Order: sequence, then C-alpha cells, then structure tokens
Amino acid sequence: MKVAHAHHIAAPPELVWSVAIDIDNWPNWTPTVDRAKRLDGGQFRLGSQAVLNQPGLPEITWTVTLFEDGERFVWESTLRGIPVAATHEVIPSDNGCTSQLYFETLGLIGALLGPFLRRPIQEAIERENNGLKVHCEALAQPSASSHTE
Repeated sequence: MKVAHAHHIAAPPELVWSVAIDIDNWPNWTPTVDRAKRLDGGQFRLGSQAVLNQPGLPEITWTVTLFEDGERFVWESTLRGIPVAATHEVIPSDNGCTSQLYFETLGLIGALLGPFLRRPIQEAIERENNGLKVHCEALAQPSASSHTE
C-alpha cells in the first residue's frame, strides 16, 4: 500500500530542502512528530539515522536508503512489525516548489495490513506536508524589520 500527498510551497526549493533534512527541528513545524533526534553527526546523507517519537506510535528508528541531495530522500523503518518506507521529495517550480511525500508499507504483512492503515497514514502525511508548507512560507517572507523607510 502506498499513499502520497503533494503540496505547492511558495518558497525556494533550497529552503524547503534544508528544512526537510533538518530532522532534529521537525517537532517545531509538524504536529506528526513529538521528538526527533539524529543518531549520526554531519550532513544528512545516505545511511543517516534518526529516532522519531510520533503521537500514538512507539519510538521508531529510520535509516536513509536513498539520497539525492536537494531532491529527495527515502528512509525505511519497521512500524509495529511492518516494514515501511517514506519518501520526501522537493520538485522545483516557477514560483517555489512542490513537496511530495510518499509512505509505503512493504512486504507481505504491509500488503495485508496496508488497507487498514491507509486513512490514518494519509491524514498524517497531509498534516506533515501542511506543516512544512506553513513553516517554509513563513521563513521565505521578508521580515517586517526589512521594510524600513
């Protein structure tokens, strides 16, 4: 089972990407993450790991399995015994970018249980993407102090 959500964001793709890969600060902009902590230092990259605490879920460790800098990353984990993958993609456009999120249950167990999880997962990725949009668009706005006369 795979669900997706796309949102146009009126902010530069570089800004949106930098927010998306700053995992430790996710709780500041998405209601779907209570706590987040990178387990490795340095730049976010292939093999990077992070622990996320999300409402109503056990603590989950995610590992980056695909990384295309500035464009997309995929990370994988196991959620209550179900292998899962989540993709975060930033697609440039003329007036900002599109944030595309995917969440997929993997394997036989994922295929069997996926339909029962579709709705809450769809709602969660929509809330995450909405939080990203609001946060990035606020960051992209010129500050009021820069409008002095």
